[in-house]
Amino acid sequence: MGRTAKHVIDQERIESIISGRTDIAVETICNIALAKYKSLCTGDLKEKNKFESVQELAEWWASAFVQQDGKCCYCKTSLKLIQKLIDNNLLKTRSVGRDGSGKRGYQFEIERAETETNNYSAANCKLACYYCNNDKSYIFPADDYEKFMAKAKREYFDYLFKQLSND
Repeated sequence: MGRTAKHVIDQERIESIISGRTDIAVETICNIALAKYKSLCTGDLKEKNKFESVQELAEWWASAFVQQDGKCCYCKTSLKLIQKLIDNNLLKTRSVGRDGSGKRGYQFEIERAETETNNYSAANCKLACYYCNNDKSYIFPADDYEKFMAKAKREYFDYLFKQLSND
């Protein structure tokens, strides 16, 4: 897949959206958006992708990150805390990719809230930590997961953080 206009990101636009935030880098958002957009343009996901370009996806991702204050839409744990827990081997990641070099867990994932259509669109998506996104899967409605399961996940992350703080 060549670099077409659909695969170019205006980094200055992303910078203006996340202006002043130190918990996420423009390059990180661009890399996440480009990888996700490419996967949304192939195979079974192609029909579910409602983002018109990687720029639209990157802007949505940056805006969602700011709106959610850098926290998972479900457990409300900050990305920085999750990364710290991973870096200190208190949370495990999952290897992905053909060569296993990719890791799920270190960045937020796109969570599709409404599971009937399962479309990737700004109206249907939020940012979730890997742990909530994987746990919720297609099993729980978003509202029920947030109400019943996410609280326990947040308490567990807080418990791990306290262990880290006591060391």
